[in-house]
Amino acid sequence: TNSGDIVTQYDLHMCEDVSLIKIDLLCIDALDKIHATLDLLLKAHKIEWQGSLKDTYEKYIGIYSLERNDLKMWQLLWEHKVPSFFQMEKASGKQALALAKPRSVDDLATINSVIRLMAQKKGAETPLQKYARFHEDITLWYKEMEEAGLTQEEQDILKDILGVSFGICEAQEFLMLLVMHPKIGGFSLGWSDKLRKAVAKKLHKEFIALEKEFFENAKEKQLSQNLVNYVWYTLIYTQRGYGFNKSHTLAYSLIGLQELNLCYKFDPIYYATGNLICDSGSSDEESNDGSNYGKLGTALGKIMSDGVVIANPDINTAEFGFVPDEKNHQIIYGLKGINAINTELAQTIINNRPYKSFEDFCARIIDTKIVKHSQMLMLIKAGCFINLHSTDKKETMIEYLKHYKFKEAEKLTLSQLRAIKEYNILPEDLDLSLKVLKLKEYVIHPDGFVKNIVNTDKKVPKCGYHDRLFVLDEDAQNFFTKNFTEDSVVEVNKQGYYIVSEKKFVKECDTLIQPLKDWFTSEEAVNNYNKAMFKSVWDENASGSEAKWSMQALTYYDQEHELAHIDEERYGIVNFYELPVEPEPYEYYTRYIDGELKELPKYRISRVAGTVIDNDSNHHTVTLLTCYGIVMAKFYKESFAHYNRRISAINSKGEKKVLEEPWFKRGTLIIVAGFRRGDDEFVVRNYTDTIYAHTTNKILAVNSDGSLEIQQERTRA
Repeated sequence: TNSGDIVTQYDLHMCEDVSLIKIDLLCIDALDKIHATLDLLLKAHKIEWQGSLKDTYEKYIGIYSLERNDLKMWQLLWEHKVPSFFQMEKASGKQALALAKPRSVDDLATINSVIRLMAQKKGAETPLQKYARFHEDITLWYKEMEEAGLTQEEQDILKDILGVSFGICEAQEFLMLLVMHPKIGGFSLGWSDKLRKAVAKKLHKEFIALEKEFFENAKEKQLSQNLVNYVWYTLIYTQRGYGFNKSHTLAYSLIGLQELNLCYKFDPIYYATGNLICDSGSSDEESNDGSNYGKLGTALGKIMSDGVVIANPDINTAEFGFVPDEKNHQIIYGLKGINAINTELAQTIINNRPYKSFEDFCARIIDTKIVKHSQMLMLIKAGCFINLHSTDKKETMIEYLKHYKFKEAEKLTLSQLRAIKEYNILPEDLDLSLKVLKLKEYVIHPDGFVKNIVNTDKKVPKCGYHDRLFVLDEDAQNFFTKNFTEDSVVEVNKQGYYIVSEKKFVKECDTLIQPLKDWFTSEEAVNNYNKAMFKSVWDENASGSEAKWSMQALTYYDQEHELAHIDEERYGIVNFYELPVEPEPYEYYTRYIDGELKELPKYRISRVAGTVIDNDSNHHTVTLLTCYGIVMAKFYKESFAHYNRRISAINSKGEKKVLEEPWFKRGTLIIVAGFRRGDDEFVVRNYTDTIYAHTTNKILAVNSDGSLEIQQERTRA
């Protein structure tokens, strides 16, 4: 390179053949979480600063300062009270901890390897299940060895090697020790390392060749057939397809032990808060700018799935970022995590504390123009005034909107008729009066359509006074003949249309219009108008449920999910976490791929529903917050682009108008069809024989009976 460094593009294994060594330098989030937790403990005076971060670290969670044996500490793991436990934060890890119930670092190290192994046959007992069984009752392993025909001496050999892992050969080092033992193979370190590589690197051909050598060697040395068969087909085959090494799992387990100590020696809420701070990309004093709501929402969903309670950001106590509330065992949401709240406003709110009442806050913050209207809406939706004003966020919103965005009308006039018609509050029995008013304006108004004035300022013989005469057109005359007397008719022209006296026509109109005028002066009309006007203000600023408010402001649900009461059975919606980790094929089909005919599986299709909290256009994924936790939906590139684009059109004036926002916009409710693959990935798919026409549907509304209003296709431009 220009700097003089030597680089290579040769394959890793070729580089190894000429003695190069690949070193992975890993940066792990766990260290940030531990650091953040120590900061929180220092601030809460739970620990004392030792002069440097290193010395503080060593005193409280240094490797030689850790508690290792107390069963009450290990029970925290079994009960999932350690959020995002290192290397076991996913569903498989949580399941392993609950099933195997580790009691030592060695147990942790073994589990860390075992969870990565799979059953060798479909439907067979998994290595994890077997480990949990042997861990609970070690005599079951002894019985297995007896049934395999192993002598007591042979059993003792295996106990010396695999006793710490309860009879499961889960680590590469154990695999090497087994084949190097004189009674099993007596192979060299070099040969055993070849076997390790064949397993770890999934080198199938090399593994088969080494298997042949293993049994030829046993025959040549006249080793126990029962022992070598058990070692190869029961112990070594456990790792076939994957193998982990003890140096990794022990190091991982010590980091996990540090996390466990933090939750054992101090209230776990401190470590939970440290997790949330790091996962959301914020800190206590230097929160992010609030723009990465996807990362924030994912972090919140993750920590809440561990049973951690998040409290609304109280206007008098919330800080910039998340802070632990040990007394109530919850995390208090930070002001800067609220949508639209910037550093300046958060600092101003904090500097002006305490606030005696909602009115006091309004007088000092709103009236002085410090907070924008959009920001105030988010503070209310976030529940900042629950303790200060009302536990019902809607009550606070009503008071704010009535005081700052709505002016109540004391009386009504006909000039407000247009708004009244838009609000649709006019009584039905005033329909005739309204139509007469329209006719009057149509016939006589200077800007009306009827401009055929027969004469003006002349003495009309039949009337005896100066008047204007108008000719009614066909539409006006049809209405006139049905609803008016002929008192105002002066004559009929040759075409058969009435010529009417303006004064008499207006007089009769006014008589018919009077009920409308009377209604306008009534208390009922004023009340209905004010209610309708306020509803318009409400719909513009505060539409949606309180659940939707919390998603808009906080990127999580502070109560129950918007989809909590949908009829899941009706729409085929399932709990993602109850689906099999590996998808189930129901049939196979063939397709040419790169010129080769291949057999491909069709997997059973299910549906999950949730709220979009983030999307990644690079990886074509959408993060969904379902009623059961966070799910990562993986789309085809083209499908992702189709649902994630804004649809616009050019109107007659040449202006660009947005017809529909992207479906993957934060807060959108969607249903996706596909299958689970792994701990948290949902592969979005359907087939020609799938009952669902589209992989993705948008939920427009959730009805009280659990039914949904669904949009299946995107709007067409």
